[in-house]
Amino acid sequence: MIKQPRLQGLRADLGAARSMLAGAEKAGDPVGMLQFQKKNDALEQELAELAGTTDKLAKVAVFFGGRPVIGSRGVDAEFASKAMDSFQKLVSRQFARMEAGDLGSRGPVSVQGEARLMITDVARGSVGFVLEEAPEQSQMVETELAVAIEQVSDAISRLGGDGDEWTDTIEQLDDRVVACLKEFFSVLDEGGATFRIVEGSRDREVSRAEISRARSRADLTRIAQEQTGWIEGQIVGFTSKSFEFAPVAGEKLTGRMDPGPARLLEKAGMEHELDKLLFTPIRAKFQVRTVANGSLIRRYHTLIAIDDRSRSD
Repeated sequence: MIKQPRLQGLRADLGAARSMLAGAEKAGDPVGMLQFQKKNDALEQELAELAGTTDKLAKVAVFFGGRPVIGSRGVDAEFASKAMDSFQKLVSRQFARMEAGDLGSRGPVSVQGEARLMITDVARGSVGFVLEEAPEQSQMVETELAVAIEQVSDAISRLGGDGDEWTDTIEQLDDRVVACLKEFFSVLDEGGATFRIVEGSRDREVSRAEISRARSRADLTRIAQEQTGWIEGQIVGFTSKSFEFAPVAGEKLTGRMDPGPARLLEKAGMEHELDKLLFTPIRAKFQVRTVANGSLIRRYHTLIAIDDRSRSD
């Protein structure tokens, strides 16, 4: 069972038990007081034990609503099959991207078979499914698959949200992951469904309007990627994952930093030689990813190489 819905259920049960205990106390019912106090104690203990546990397997619960669902009785089998298949592909592609880097535009996707999810339960009180990582894939700590599910959940919930922040989510995804998002939202939108996803401590619900908006955004968004040549300037700020670069000509650039430049800066810091790279003339190369949707155009820069030698190629 997914931890978060179980916690919610236990808290609801505890609230009801406390209410009944208060009623028994008000009525002066000693037998009822004893029974409901025992019920309270048992629920509080179960809550405390569950709150202190950590799942060793990636788990996620998905719930459907809207046209394909009949009350709490069931969901259209054809719709559920398409939706679950699309969701599995989305998780698998994101997992593969995390493990192997960019997936390329075509061809087989390596390691995505390692991201298999099993339907282990039917979600209670609504129409949905509990999916769990296959046991042979598990680790003693949070798994990479759990991280992939978290990132997919975040992308699903943010893509249909208000404002333009959704472009930040799209920019961080591989083109083939975005294609899977398009397919997933198409299934939901054409089915007239709503969607709720619960993983870890996060519980996100996506309305019909948000699904339609997300589908439109995914369908109309175009992503282009290119690499610059060497650009002269100065690194004027950085963390382990981000940078600020002031070119000799043009506006300051900010964005993410690849592991190579990050290691170079870390090594320079350990050797007390940051002055050779920071606030001093260097050359740098960037990967520029452009996300365009109609008149909305955003460019994202990733620092991919640093050269402290002020010479031409």
